[in-house]
Amino acid sequence: MLLACIAVADRAVVELSGKLRDVGFDATASRIERGYEEKVIMLSLDTTERDEIIEALVECPEGLRDLRTVLQMEATRRDREDLSQPTDTSEVVGVPLAHELEEALGELERDYHHGHISREEWADRRRAHLAWFAERGIVLASVDARD
Repeated sequence: MLLACIAVADRAVVELSGKLRDVGFDATASRIERGYEEKVIMLSLDTTERDEIIEALVECPEGLRDLRTVLQMEATRRDREDLSQPTDTSEVVGVPLAHELEEALGELERDYHHGHISREEWADRRRAHLAWFAERGIVLASVDARD
């Protein structure tokens, strides 16, 4: 299974679920278990789930080290480069890239196809992603101008 685009062996997925339950993150554990049981190839994780996995993996077994490392790096970047509401563009540490928009839309598409979000939520979040990136000068050539 791929979690946050990181390959995780079946045995490690089961171990992760147990570690999440051990620290009280039952909802995240259940979602991962459901994905595992349904043989989902890639399970996207929201920010809360990613943070819970980091916390659950303080004592990290070998099979989950790559996942924890990537999630920790992403969390560090999120904390350091809050691009949600820059007050002065000269202070912006990072700049979003076109491939990040493609990845965000791809993850959103997967959430919809796996039944994690409704069509309405998919459409609302898609419009929000497109608007956020467009404000920063990033658009996809394949995106309909009416979106």
